[in-house]
Amino acid sequence: MTLVESLTSHLAIEGFVRTTRPAVFKAAALLTGANGREDLWYFGSIPTARGPVGAYLFIPDLNFVDPPHVLVPERPSWLAGWRPHLREIDGAGIESLCFSDHEKFQLLAHSPSAAIFRMIEDAGETLNRIAQPDTVLEDSKREMTRLWQSDGAATVFLDAAPLDTPVQCKTLMAAGNGRSPRLLVGFDPSALAKKLGITTALTLSHDAVVYPQVAGEDIYLTSDGPPKDLGMFARWLKTVAPKTFALWHAQMLSASLYKTRAAYHFFKCGTQFIGYFVALPTTARRVRSAKDIREFLAAHVYGVPLPIKRLYAQRMDEEYLVRRNLESDTPDLRGLQVLLIGAGAIGGFLAQTLVQLGAGGSLVSSKSQQSPTNAEGRRRNTSEPSKKVGTLHICDRDIFTNANVGRHILGTQSIGELKADAVREHLQKQRFGVSINAIPRGFETVENDLAAYDLIIDATGYETFGRHISKLVRAANWLKPSRLLLHVWLEGRGGVVRCLSQDKPSCACYSCMMIYAPSIEPRHRFPAYSDAAWNIHGDDGYATMTPFAVSAPMAAAALATDAVLSWRAGTCSPRFRSRSSEGDGINPSVAKDLVATKGCPGCNG
Repeated sequence: MTLVESLTSHLAIEGFVRTTRPAVFKAAALLTGANGREDLWYFGSIPTARGPVGAYLFIPDLNFVDPPHVLVPERPSWLAGWRPHLREIDGAGIESLCFSDHEKFQLLAHSPSAAIFRMIEDAGETLNRIAQPDTVLEDSKREMTRLWQSDGAATVFLDAAPLDTPVQCKTLMAAGNGRSPRLLVGFDPSALAKKLGITTALTLSHDAVVYPQVAGEDIYLTSDGPPKDLGMFARWLKTVAPKTFALWHAQMLSASLYKTRAAYHFFKCGTQFIGYFVALPTTARRVRSAKDIREFLAAHVYGVPLPIKRLYAQRMDEEYLVRRNLESDTPDLRGLQVLLIGAGAIGGFLAQTLVQLGAGGSLVSSKSQQSPTNAEGRRRNTSEPSKKVGTLHICDRDIFTNANVGRHILGTQSIGELKADAVREHLQKQRFGVSINAIPRGFETVENDLAAYDLIIDATGYETFGRHISKLVRAANWLKPSRLLLHVWLEGRGGVVRCLSQDKPSCACYSCMMIYAPSIEPRHRFPAYSDAAWNIHGDDGYATMTPFAVSAPMAAAALATDAVLSWRAGTCSPRFRSRSSEGDGINPSVAKDLVATKGCPGCNG
């Protein structure tokens, strides 16, 4: 018995019989098998608490790389109205059911029959769920941006830091050049174009209004579903978020909106933005007085409402780009002065992670105030943003050579350039607008300015320098919980990577990593290896060259990043971190809080 025959036999027991592709899908050329491998269709009933629901099962791929589909040709009466997880397939008149338990489904993918049975069970659970009004509301709040169902042709990118009051932004449309056009929304959409690396032609589009989310209000969908025109939008917004509606309605009563022909409106919804576009009629140009506005709203919102195109905006502001993947209670590095000493193998990768944590970014906050009375005799709240500028300072006097290429973030095009300059250029291409100060000189040129920095990272890997800067910050009384000196290095051939955090005088300094005794050569307090072969130099013509793969500096940068996040979360613990890879002769990982040792020349010298 073939796999398809076995599956067909098992599904027949559950009441699903094999059938042919429905005619509507033949005509529309929708839902085709993955690379033409399979085109399996079954029809039957999904059991639910309120009775069976007829459904097609479409299996495009028995390896389940392309997951199966559950299609509902006709809803039962108890599923009337808009429901999440049911979406009509374009032009087919049949709805696709989004069943959500993909993880359990994938665990059973080795057994097609078991996987399909799990899918049927999950589809029934989903139908039971969306039959309940309370869960419809709950799912709508949780997945609002997906359920909003954008129907605009352009991909929208929005770079407007969330403020306290509505703000008006400019927009530019970037030509598609083989892809969908891109709408750029922000205070400076041309800067957003550079941020996205857009080189195609830009044309001026309509203005946009961006609205904050009012505290205590959730935006969600009702049984009427996503609005299709201005009238539906107004009724929906007034129902679910009356304070947000008041902000929107105030904008619609403002003559400036018609003067600038603002046609895009975006609303903060959780951490995302949803919105709409409305094509304003030519009569909007003549709207001036309060009477004109009332007549316009009566005609185009509450009379014969103008159609809208729903939009979803991808956030491009630094607040979102930096914070999206961080724990909510962990501060990032925006607004801080960060000094990275060493732009070599470790420093190059670490510089990138620091930028991704916000280093070189500005921390923007807003302070609401009352604006003067406007032309309509009303006062409007405005937001006066304040900015704390952060900078990533990269200090390294070395030149990037061909010997560095195999284990550095930079490539061959940077050979011959100063590492500090080349890393800055590389990062600014990745993140346009980030503030990076390259210092292509020795550390001695900045060591008298330690008070200017919040975070200093020693990524040189040199023990003598580690001892030097450790003594320097202690002599200057620089250490305090709001500041961090972090050393990061790798041992020998890279089987062990380590970092040491110093945030107060009582913790261990870099010299504390050694054991000192009279007339005896200092010994490592925590030896990295039990096999001396891990410390043997290479034979590349350089007596001090130690070979290690690119994975070693990447691991060291990752370890240092974890230490920085711990510091920003309010604790540096464990201050000494030693992370070992697998291999003979490598000692286990270590994680300890170390205190200053008695007689240490770094702490007491």
